[in-house]
Amino acid sequence: MEFEGEAQRALDTAVSCKAEYADVRIGRVRDQHAEVRNGVVNGLTDSESIGFSVRAFVDGAWGFASSANVTSREIDRVSALAVDIARASAAVKGHGIELLPAGKFVDTYRTPFAVDPDSVSTDERIRYLLDAEAEIRAARGVPVGRAGLDVWRTQKS
Repeated sequence: MEFEGEAQRALDTAVSCKAEYADVRIGRVRDQHAEVRNGVVNGLTDSESIGFSVRAFVDGAWGFASSANVTSREIDRVSALAVDIARASAAVKGHGIELLPAGKFVDTYRTPFAVDPDSVSTDERIRYLLDAEAEIRAARGVPVGRAGLDVWRTQKS
């Protein structure tokens, strides 16, 4: 797991701040977008975002905090903040909740595909879109042709 060290740091920090329970989620999303219009490349982007969240349980109440800055200092700050929010929520709760014992759950899922979209070059994607868009414009009565393609890769821990 790519983010195992960061996740463990967040859990350790929450526990050191006296959380009775804590969990962490870390995610990275890469989005590649291509678009053609009337035989011309109209847009081409490649972006990536990353972030994490910490959920903490204290005295029968939940706290939650998150950030897009995955550094050691920020992991510590956000983990402590989640515990502080849980503690504040516990102070004003109407009635508490009780957690049942549960073990750690780790799983992996990979979307099945015949061709990995990441293995298709940008040039191939553009050629495909231009060909598809040309077919659209070849149809009678179609004044504007447009075709687009998005490739998303998501990693979650």
